[in-house]
Amino acid sequence: MLGLGLGLGLKSNVGGFSLTNISGLVAWYPFNTGHTLDGVNLVSWLDSSGNNNTLFNISATNKRPTVSSGVVDWGHTSGVFMDTTSLTPASNEFTCFFVLDVDVTFSSTRLSRLAVKTGTTPFEDALLWGTLSSSSTNQLWQWYGNEFTDTNYRVSTSTSDGVIIKDTKTIVQYTRSGTNFKIETYQNGASKTQVLNTTLSNTSSTFEINRFGDTTQEIDGKMNEMAFFNRGLASDEIDKVIVDIKARNSMT
Repeated sequence: MLGLGLGLGLKSNVGGFSLTNISGLVAWYPFNTGHTLDGVNLVSWLDSSGNNNTLFNISATNKRPTVSSGVVDWGHTSGVFMDTTSLTPASNEFTCFFVLDVDVTFSSTRLSRLAVKTGTTPFEDALLWGTLSSSSTNQLWQWYGNEFTDTNYRVSTSTSDGVIIKDTKTIVQYTRSGTNFKIETYQNGASKTQVLNTTLSNTSSTFEINRFGDTTQEIDGKMNEMAFFNRGLASDEIDKVIVDIKARNSMT
């Protein structure tokens, strides 16, 4: 087994800024940093936030992402996933960032469970994205805050805005701040797209996750970086995070 524990005090090249400079960071898995490999398979991914929320997959050796030149590919087999023992962000406010480069096609309905909370009720909390149907190029964006069947805690939208382009690096940002919930995307070479901006009718639920990917569904592509804050970041803070993530992931 080859351990690649690379620089946990990670800085970008943007003025020495680090995500750790912003309060509320609870977990951060940067591009090409902290990977422990078994051959090409990702066994663990260290948390650079300082909170020790390491991602791991010890038991399901046939359901691990592969890594090549720092790129984490979650779509090499059905149901690839990574877990963490701590529930993150465990808050009723949050900001989550995912760097995706997916092999999405519109030939079939496809749903990516980017982050979920597993437990007695499967997937109590979840951030999801996927295609709607074989005849639609629109996207389905969902957040479940309290079980799939509880519509009081569900935010869903289908829109042509924010469609993820095949094999194109894209940052997806979910923000819950008070009664406001937003989904925004940043495709490589493009400006920000607001996919959803809505007022929540029920804000009492917390958001907790402990699995990335899923044992039955796959992300179907690459997810190279993730960051999670336990509060809704201000717009200027989000701008700094996006610039930093783009620089690290060679995005413009």
